[in-house]
Amino acid sequence: MNHLHTASPPGLSRGRFAALALGLALVAGATAWGSRLVIRLGEARTASTAAWDEIGLIYAERHRLAMPALQAAGHATGVDPQLVEAARGALARAAALPGGPGLLDDPRALDAFKRNQGELTGLLFRLVLAAQRQPALRDDAAVQGLHRQLLQSEPRLAEARERYSRFADHYNALTRSMPDAIAARLAGYASVPTHL
Repeated sequence: MNHLHTASPPGLSRGRFAALALGLALVAGATAWGSRLVIRLGEARTASTAAWDEIGLIYAERHRLAMPALQAAGHATGVDPQLVEAARGALARAAALPGGPGLLDDPRALDAFKRNQGELTGLLFRLVLAAQRQPALRDDAAVQGLHRQLLQSEPRLAEARERYSRFADHYNALTRSMPDAIAARLAGYASVPTHL
C-alpha cells in the first residue's frame, strides 16, 4: 500500500502541524471575511456621503446665485437695506461653513450648517419678494435667477435629503448589527446623522 506521507517541519509533530495549518486557515478566512465586512461598510458610507455631497452642491449653487442678486438689491432704492445686510450676513455665515462630508462627523457643526442654511433660505425668499416689488428689479436677471433656483432647489433638496436618509439608515444599521458592528468598530466607522 502506498501511503502518502506528509512531512511536518522539523520540531513539529503531525498533530501540532495540523493544528497550526488549521489555525492559519481560520485566520486567513477570518481576515477575508472581515475585509468583506469593511468593504461593505465603506460602500454604504460612500453612498451616504455621495447623497450628502448632492445636498452641498445644491446649497453651493444657491450661494453662487445669491451674491449678484444681493448686489442688485443693494443698489436699488426701495429694498430695505437692513434686509439686504441681514441676507449678506447670513450668506457669509453659510459660506463660512461649507457642506463637506466632514460635517457628518461633527454634530455641532452640522447643526450650525442647518441653522445657517435655513436662515439664509428664509432671508433670500424675503429678499426676492421685496426685489420683485421694485420696478427696477422685477426683470433683473440676477434676481430672477435666484428666484428660479430657490423654487427649483427646495424639491431637489427634499429628494436629496430623503435619499441621504435612506443611505444613512442603511449604513447605520450595518454599524449596529453583528457582525458588521465589530468590523465597523475595528475600522473606525461611526454612525452618521440620519435626518437633515
